[in-house]
Amino acid sequence: MPKKTREWAENILQEIQAVQADSEHHQRLVEWNETRIVNLQLLLLEQFDGDGEPIPQKNDELAEQRPFRSKTNPDVTYFVSRWKDGSVTCTCPGFTYREHCRHVDECVNSTGWFKV
Repeated sequence: MPKKTREWAENILQEIQAVQADSEHHQRLVEWNETRIVNLQLLLLEQFDGDGEPIPQKNDELAEQRPFRSKTNPDVTYFVSRWKDGSVTCTCPGFTYREHCRHVDECVNSTGWFKV
């Protein structure tokens, strides 16, 4: 088999880099879609209690709110809310699962919000 040229090798390396870039882009899309699906499911579940009745909203008790852009998807914005009763909530999936997230930490630490 004849030896390949340097140009041939460089073309193969460029093709490898293109495939890697496509794979990274695909992975970001998968992560973004998974996050979006979770957010939509949570939004739907938040609207109903166990009997299928809509949960009353506490919008009238909102004291302050701050937006945070998602690091993984700049098209997604989460909101940290401070309620008049002193509680702090966030719309991100992390807060939904753990009742704690970096967004709340940042608001509490940088703005002096306190958490009840």
